[in-house]
Amino acid sequence: MKRFLVTLLSFLFANICFSQYFSSGEDPARVQYSYINTPHFNVVFPIGADAYAFRLASMLEQSFRNVQFSPLFKTKNINVLLHTRNSNSNGFVSWAPRRMELMTLPPFEFGPLSWDRDLAIHEFRHVSQISSLYSGLTGLSYYVLGEQGIGSMTSLIPLWFYEGDAVYAETAFSNSGRGRNSNFTLAYRARLSQGCKLSFDQYLNGSYKTFIPNHYELGYLLTSYARIKYGQNVWDSVVRYTTRNPFLMAPFSFGIRKYTGQTRKKLFNNAVSFFDSTWSASISNKSVKELNKRCIKEYLNYCYPIVVDSNLYSFKLSLDRNPMLVRHDKDGVEYKIRAVGSVNSAPTSNGCDIFWTEYANVGRWAQEKFSVLKRFSVKTNRVSLVSDFGYYSYPAVKGDTVAVIKNTPTNKIVLGIYSLDFEPIKAVNLEFNQVKDLQWVGSELAYTALDKFDNMIVVKQSVDQRRVDTLFNFGRRNMGGVKVVGDSIFFTSDFSGKSDLYSYCLSTNTLEKQYESTCEVGNYSISGNTIVVTDYSIDGFKLKKVGRNRGVACSLENPKFPIATMLSTMEGNLNLQDSVLYKSDFKIKRYYKFSHLFNFHSWAPFYFDPSAVQDFDLTIYPGFTLISQNLLNTSFTSIAYGYKENSHIVDLSYTYKGWLPVFNFRMNRYSGMPRLFSVKGFKYERDSSERRMKFVLSAYLPIQFSYGAWSGLIQPYADLSHYNDILLSESTQKYEKGFDELTTSFYASWQMKLAHQNIFPRWGMNFYFKMTSAPFEKGNLGELYAYRLGFMMPGVLPNHGLMTRWCYQKQVIDRYLFSNAFILPRGYNSSSFSSYKYQALFADYSFPVAYPDFNLSWLVYLKRVRANLFADVARRNYWKYKKAGSSEKVYFEEDYASFGSDILFDFNALRSTFPMTSGIRLAYNNNKTMTWNYFFSIRFN
Repeated sequence: MKRFLVTLLSFLFANICFSQYFSSGEDPARVQYSYINTPHFNVVFPIGADAYAFRLASMLEQSFRNVQFSPLFKTKNINVLLHTRNSNSNGFVSWAPRRMELMTLPPFEFGPLSWDRDLAIHEFRHVSQISSLYSGLTGLSYYVLGEQGIGSMTSLIPLWFYEGDAVYAETAFSNSGRGRNSNFTLAYRARLSQGCKLSFDQYLNGSYKTFIPNHYELGYLLTSYARIKYGQNVWDSVVRYTTRNPFLMAPFSFGIRKYTGQTRKKLFNNAVSFFDSTWSASISNKSVKELNKRCIKEYLNYCYPIVVDSNLYSFKLSLDRNPMLVRHDKDGVEYKIRAVGSVNSAPTSNGCDIFWTEYANVGRWAQEKFSVLKRFSVKTNRVSLVSDFGYYSYPAVKGDTVAVIKNTPTNKIVLGIYSLDFEPIKAVNLEFNQVKDLQWVGSELAYTALDKFDNMIVVKQSVDQRRVDTLFNFGRRNMGGVKVVGDSIFFTSDFSGKSDLYSYCLSTNTLEKQYESTCEVGNYSISGNTIVVTDYSIDGFKLKKVGRNRGVACSLENPKFPIATMLSTMEGNLNLQDSVLYKSDFKIKRYYKFSHLFNFHSWAPFYFDPSAVQDFDLTIYPGFTLISQNLLNTSFTSIAYGYKENSHIVDLSYTYKGWLPVFNFRMNRYSGMPRLFSVKGFKYERDSSERRMKFVLSAYLPIQFSYGAWSGLIQPYADLSHYNDILLSESTQKYEKGFDELTTSFYASWQMKLAHQNIFPRWGMNFYFKMTSAPFEKGNLGELYAYRLGFMMPGVLPNHGLMTRWCYQKQVIDRYLFSNAFILPRGYNSSSFSSYKYQALFADYSFPVAYPDFNLSWLVYLKRVRANLFADVARRNYWKYKKAGSSEKVYFEEDYASFGSDILFDFNALRSTFPMTSGIRLAYNNNKTMTWNYFFSIRFN
């Protein structure tokens, strides 16, 4: 019984950190909302997006009837929040509170499945998966802990299953889905074709030394293979076993063993072999080499090649650097130009400049993420911002104008034509919901669109007359990189099972294969009689030049994805793309923010502090806890009561994030008595029944930046704290209750984004200022001023980094001192000390030692070993009273110095996908003593 409780609480509170109290961020305060109720969903959306909300709500109802993971339990009244100002297309389902949040702006690259349909199938599948946890013993957690109880139980099921099964659903219930996209399984196909087999643990937990596809691909392989091999209901049986046996250390793994007779590792190996047998026919030059450990090479991706003034440019991605614009001379020598942001659509050129779009985030609101137009000048070698902060993609330049595709917050698409200085010339509303590959064809514009039947079509539009002509209907096949050149349409497609380059002649209606890849063609560029393609191998997409000759005649076939076809057959060939949408008299109602501030979704029959859980600082007492979070992620409340040692503990916290500043109020009643700041000669009779109280009102303004390869934060902060502590009043010379403390601070940082292998950002700096005072206690406490300035820079080798922090603090001395704002050098005890003047310099040099990718069975998977060398110096000035009760002060000055090393291990334990870090610190200080400390942390992301 003891083992059961320890195991259950470990899973419970570990996953509370991950899945509870999670906020995706807020939409701008100016956004107002409407909502519609369907039989099973409450869809909340910004005013103006009515048509899109109606369509999505109908699709969600279709998914409710047809995409249930298990008929065992069907959750009703799911709250759905639509974000229409986030260009990073995504969606997620979270429990506590139970909700679905969808970023509805369509992705800039897409296949023959509309984004709203994809969201409705994939995200509802998650709702249905988690709803199954309401059965069995796991369902009891809801009655004990509310929705956070079910949320905590989600940790019993691995992430690869949730996402893999959702990809299975979008594939089986449509004619598209990622299971019918060759790029989705590309990394697996390439490694198998070249005899490079990585282990299950590498695919499960990732790697720092090579590229590993994420858990979506792994989950799709495992869930699909098991259904084909062991029956359609195999995963339903495994999940039911998990819900009935949550007390086992790994009930999901035991369930797999019970219903398949295989371990997870063996199931993975069999699944890969099964898929490989269907891929082999589509891979040219398939290797038969045995496993070669040297197959893990430096991973480099080159994408979006473009020729400008006889020079070849491309965007380079690697594991140790941010994306970078590079130039290749005629001999293949590469020249680095500039680190860039995340490029999201194909670039274009006017012969002297290169234009592209990339993601950017500037401002207060996390759900307002932009896509901006950038320009690189070949002549000046500079990158500049062209557009405003909007939602742009696929620039097309002609003369002194640039055309772009523009998404709007009402989920409509506009064709915008601007001057090169981005002055508006014309805007044309498009009839399609998803558009890409914009280009000029003479005086007209051509682009690829998704029609209302989810067919990929190439159209040509007259800007003046707004006439739209369909040039080519490609049906429900993947199609990308469309370029209209003369009488031909060039494009990439994977209908043969892998992506190759094709051309379609409009006058003769003939199809030719222009280039056959080994594994996959990514992007390409046409310059005269030369085509530059990016061709994939196990170490990434590489550039290849080929002649533009007459291709090999071929026929337009139905897509060859046999496993996806099997999955659709198992679901009775139910294709939701061809289903009639749910019809209803949905009524639009105004969604009032004030009346939806509180949503108490979780509780606990004991006291704990929800804000301390993520720091693993969990203290439990008899009592109760209530937790509220509203759907808009703007209002957070926790109420907790505890009983300890004949005393009552009360915590009340409320945070509001719906305005530009974030406001928080917190009240604490502690179990101990108020602090007495005693002064000799003045007696005070204490009331032993009185308890210490604290009231805090705080506000801060987080302004975040994500621009190009850089990110930053500016955050002013202020809080006013009131305690019922007891101090001597200077005016009355009597003890009085009540002590107010005012703290203001300012933090600013600007640094390069972390690449996958980086330990520190390559370059960066930050500044911190803090001032603390007791405005009504000038006779007892003065003022504290603290400053910190930090710098980060590269080390001598890749992924080495140097970080320094200079700290300075000064206090205006009165009767008492505030606690120090900064710690002592490492190797000293900094738990509680004060000083009226303090200076310190901290320096760290971090570097990777090894990337072992070593697993000890299912217990531990070690990904990286790294070291951090440090050296700290500090000088502290402080005073003490000469003797007890004396007002005479004696001043002291002490110097501190230490150096040492941290040895850190990045790993995964028990085949959990949550990365962990553990290590030790050895420090030697100037009092000739050596200390050591142990570290452990988990990242829940």
